[in-house]
Amino acid sequence: MIITTADFVGKYKAGGTNFAALQSYIDRYEAILLRELLGVELYELFKTAYIADNTLVATPIYKAIYDAIAQDNDEGCEPKVIQNNGMKQMLVGMVWFYFVRDLVVKMTNAGPVNDQSEVSEMANPTFMYQYYNEAVHDWKVIQWYIDENSTDYPTFNGIDKSIAHWSI
Repeated sequence: MIITTADFVGKYKAGGTNFAALQSYIDRYEAILLRELLGVELYELFKTAYIADNTLVATPIYKAIYDAIAQDNDEGCEPKVIQNNGMKQMLVGMVWFYFVRDLVVKMTNAGPVNDQSEVSEMANPTFMYQYYNEAVHDWKVIQWYIDENSTDYPTFNGIDKSIAHWSI
């Protein structure tokens, strides 16, 4: 609906991976993540405002939670500026994390094994959690915005996500 394999560039580059496998992760996780972000009812309303060519119709309340958010926070608490990279970037980060995390382990007849190459060394996977946590930050900003504008989003019933650490 929102992201495609073409969105996995730059920081979230998927390398020379099998794009059919990446597409299967998009297909599997995108709707689940959006339902968790917004709640089922608000997700359905948001989805109907989205049209096939990946653009939002002129519905300001849905465009506001889709686009990057940057607002001053004058509630006397930290942070003073609330900002994120938008819903699309959040989804790319989350799906990228699930995809890369699962690439580290290969399923064999003997059970799960660590993937290993003869000509390269396994990367330290802790960087994946930094990327995931950035996506969680974007998630939290979207939910903060919805909460701050709760009269526009009365059906909001999203699930909070916490940051992750590789050792957890």
